[in-house]
Amino acid sequence: MSANHNNSSATLPIMGVVLLWIIWIYLVCLCVEADLIGLALVMLCGPPLILLYWPIKSVIAYWQRTAPERERKRAIARQQSSERAAVAQQQRLDQQRDQEEKAKQAHADRDVKEAQAKVKEFYGEHANMLKEIFPPHLFLASLKSEIPDSSTPEVAWTAARTLIAQLVKLVAERRQELIQKEEEDKRRSKVLTRHPINPEDV
Repeated sequence: MSANHNNSSATLPIMGVVLLWIIWIYLVCLCVEADLIGLALVMLCGPPLILLYWPIKSVIAYWQRTAPERERKRAIARQQSSERAAVAQQQRLDQQRDQEEKAKQAHADRDVKEAQAKVKEFYGEHANMLKEIFPPHLFLASLKSEIPDSSTPEVAWTAARTLIAQLVKLVAERRQELIQKEEEDKRRSKVLTRHPINPEDV
């Protein structure tokens, strides 16, 4: 008995809603038959709009309530994007600086090698005069000492100029010694020609 009572209690609201819908549709049909199209449209669209009012209002309220959070997230995204752009820019600058430093170092190394080559070239051109007073091994040791590979171009060229000046001086001295020796040999040759040595005197 109680179960039947509960079932009847549950079906009453449903029947009421169905009855209201039937009445509402009947009224719309009456308006159409009476050529009251405007009123029929209002009655037809009115209830759905009323039903949609609260969901729309809730969505608008939610959108307004979450606007600060969305703005905060957009600000964070803009800041992160700006930071990533700054990091990328810094990386590009670092790469460009590294390339410039490598190019500068390569140019400096070429200058140092060229300075060493100039000194070696001068020594090679006068090796016959220098090899006795300035042997090749001593020359190479002096060159490495005065112009190491780690030198700057300014230091390398200054040292090269100094070494070449020293070699010029040694060449001049050696040339003078050879001239003097040649003159001495000529004098001795003349003396021997005028006064030959008697083997009996020896």
